[in-house]
Parts: sequence; C-alpha cells; structure tokens
Amino acid sequence: MPEDTLFWPGQLAEKMHYVIKGHMRYLQEVVWNRSGENLNSNVSEGTWLCEAALWTHWLHVGRMEAITTAELLTLDVEKVISCFQGVASVKITACSYGDVYHRMATNVTEAWPNDVTVPNTSHELIIMKMNHSARVRVGCVALEKLRRLRRCPHDTDLETKMLNGQVSLFVTGTGEIQRFVSVVALSCRREDGRVLVSLGVLHGRELKARCRLPGSKPLPSEEPQEAVQRLLNSKLSPLQPFMEAGETQHTCEWRDSSVYRIMTRYDKFVCHATVSVEFDEIQDIVKLRGKFKSAFRGPPLPDVWGIRCGDEMNIYAWMQQESFDFFSSPAGDVALPNRLVGIEEMDFLCV
Repeated sequence: MPEDTLFWPGQLAEKMHYVIKGHMRYLQEVVWNRSGENLNSNVSEGTWLCEAALWTHWLHVGRMEAITTAELLTLDVEKVISCFQGVASVKITACSYGDVYHRMATNVTEAWPNDVTVPNTSHELIIMKMNHSARVRVGCVALEKLRRLRRCPHDTDLETKMLNGQVSLFVTGTGEIQRFVSVVALSCRREDGRVLVSLGVLHGRELKARCRLPGSKPLPSEEPQEAVQRLLNSKLSPLQPFMEAGETQHTCEWRDSSVYRIMTRYDKFVCHATVSVEFDEIQDIVKLRGKFKSAFRGPPLPDVWGIRCGDEMNIYAWMQQESFDFFSSPAGDVALPNRLVGIEEMDFLCV
C-alpha cells in the first residue's frame, strides 16, 4: 500500500524482491553513501531489489517505501540457497557466480553499492568473469536452446569456440540468447607517428593475410592485461624490451553477428605503447623479401618484417595511419593478399 515501508537501513537483508506492478521510492541518507547528499529515487516496474543479499552478507543501506499500491515477487535467500544445494552442477555454477559477484561488489571504487544498484555486477559481466568450466555450463544451456530454435547455422563451430573459451553464451532473464567476445590489441607507435600493424601469418608456404593491430583473444579466466603480456612474451617477444606501455582503453559494442545470427557483445581492450628503436636494430626481427605486387589502388605497402614464433612467421609493418585505415577496411582485406604475392618464395635475411 502507499507509504508502506519494505525495509529500513541497518536491517539484515534476508530477501530479494522484484517489482511486478506499481512504483516504489528509495531513500538513502548521506551517511550511507559517498555522494555527499541524501538520495531520493523512484523505482519502477521490472526492477530487482537487494540482489546483493543472495550473494553477500548484506545490510540494507536505505529505506524502500511504496508510492502506489505495488505487487512484488519476494525470494527468501535461505530457501533459494537450499535449492542450489540440490543439484551438483547448479551448486557449482552458483558458487562461481556468487564468488565473482562478491568480488565485484566489494571492490567498487566509484559509487557505493546500494539496495537497488551494485556497480559492475550486471548479469553479462558476472558471467564473463566466471571460471571457464562454469561459463561452459551456462553456455551449454544457451546452445541447447539455440538448437531447439534452429536459429544458428554454425552451431558446431560455435560450440567448439565456447568449449575453447573463445566466446561465451548465456540466456538473459527475458529468454534472449546472447554471445560475448573479448579481444585485446596493442596500439604501438613510433616517434614518427607510424603504428605497428600485423599483416598476417606465414605457415610454411601458406599465407593468411589480414591487416589489424597485433592482438589476441584472452584465454579462459585470463584478464586483459595478462593477455597483452602473453602477446608480448610470444609473438612480439623481441620487441618487448624496447616498449614502454601506457594506458589501456576499453570499448564495448553490441551488434548482431552476421555469422551466428546472435546479438553479440564485443569487448575490446587496447593497450597503448611506444617504441623508440627501429626494427633493423633489434635482433630476431627479420626483413622479409618477396616479389610484392605494386598497387592498382590504395597506398603503397611499407617494408615488411617478420618475427618467428614456433613454426610460424608473424608478419608486421610500420604504417602511416591513413595506410592502416585502408588496409584494415573491407577493400584492404581484398587488396592485401594480392600485395603480398611472392612472399612464400622470399628469403629470410637477418638484418
């Protein structure tokens, strides 16, 4: 009923709630937050309240009262936890989810969490940070639903990537299936402004050409910074001693995957760095010679260099930004393999 109070600050939270109908008001005094002022916010239908009570030992930090007659779904935390105990796979997955939630909720550096909002604990973010085996269990449920709906023409390939930790799948609260992909990239520039780009990989005589920033997909449970370090320790190891790392930028984009026909979240972490030496001054970086074709369109191809990693040769170049913009475009994807014709027959000369 209007003006009824659901909970008070300082009370132990033993239930979580979902607002089905009606409107609520959340009041929080300055002593319970970092904002420096009292907070007064309206809570609308479709909002979860006190989710933190399910995953942490939570005390209410504000007062929730009804503005209108409201209908709520209430879950008793102890009973929900007892349901988790009944099935081993559910228990293990819930423990992994709760561990990540607790870690994120207790490491907030900006606004303090409250009974309505806990920063950095969105469902998709929690799943992305769960351990690999738990993400696979969550993903198998989503994949099974995809197969029942017959919506994904490449489900076998998607399953392989999910099992390898390259992508994550999950079902949202509204029943939608979503996919997550994370990549890390290194934006390394010289003093003259040229950017280091990867032109592809040469394995024997087989060339896979594609112009992108050097990068990698994080391994299961690997943080972006760890993935960058792995990249520096392997594919770019000769360059690492001469590199000065800077800030890391994170961008997130949602769009439909044209291949899998699933709404996909693309998280990209770009680590910025600078290098003050030339490639010909660094041991174990070789200049590649081949009968590179001249261009019919687009900018000329600069000197091409190689760094051996196992039985593969990773191909790099220092490019002007305009050249990189072209070669990393769809037109550049078509032009680049033609530019590198003859690279299979080159000699590797240490310089």
